[in-house]
Formats: sequence, C-alpha cells, structure tokens
Amino acid sequence: MNHAVSGLVIGLLTVGLVEAVQAAATRHLRRLGACALGGLAAAAATGALALARRHRQLAAAAASAHQSLAHLMTGALVLLAAVVTVIAYIVVTVIARRRGRRWPDQRW
Repeated sequence: MNHAVSGLVIGLLTVGLVEAVQAAATRHLRRLGACALGGLAAAAATGALALARRHRQLAAAAASAHQSLAHLMTGALVLLAAVVTVIAYIVVTVIARRRGRRWPDQRW
C-alpha cells in the first residue's frame, strides 16, 4: 500500500509540473506570436516603402547581382521580419518580467 500511495503522489506531482510548464509555454508562445505579427507588419511596411521610392535602384542592384528583384526583396524582408521579431520579443519579455506581469493575460 505504501508503494501505491507514493506512486499516486509522484503521479500527481508530475501532472502538476506538466500543467505548470504548459501554462508558461503558452504565455511565451502568445507573446512570440504577437511579436511575429509586429515583425511581419514592419517588414511589409518597409518593403512597400522601399519599392515605392527606390524601385529603379533596387532593380539595378538585383540585376548587377544576377538575381531577380523578387528574390532580393524576399531575402531582405524575411531577415528584417526575423530581426524585428526577436528584438521585440526580448524587449517585451524584459518589460513583462520587470513589471511582474504575464502579458497578454494582463494589460499594461
């Protein structure tokens, strides 16, 4: 009977630990998703602005590199979106930890 009780206690502790880790991961994934949307928006706005104002220069740069303009812009925008996402995630996480809040569960 002692083994059954200790097994039950270990099982309950394991379930509690898994639930706690899953809740923490869910908060971080929400935060990362929101930052990724911000990164995509920043990359899209920057790409639209660059194509509207500097289309000739971008086309000339792509031609001299023997690439298409679409390939050049795609690489640049993916890199920009990734960099903005990582920086925004780090900043938001640091702010949330300093304030002791769990974003987006609480508003700040």
